[in-house]
Amino acid sequence: LAVTQEYDAKKDCAFYAYNPAGGTILTLTPGVFAVFFPNEGHMPCLAVGSPATVKKVVVKIKADSARR
Repeated sequence: LAVTQEYDAKKDCAFYAYNPAGGTILTLTPGVFAVFFPNEGHMPCLAVGSPATVKKVVVKIKADSARR
């Protein structure tokens, strides 16, 4: 992905250019969740139909811990 905003350690995020040919549409419904790994780009804050309030949980595990 082409970087549009470099990684910001304070916000713990970076931004990349949208590439419609290089992705998959994932529609989440109530009771369903998704897991994204560090090398997987994703587009948060999108809505299908009318926007609704959602609960967002971010869990970060040090990458070295996951390899053990």
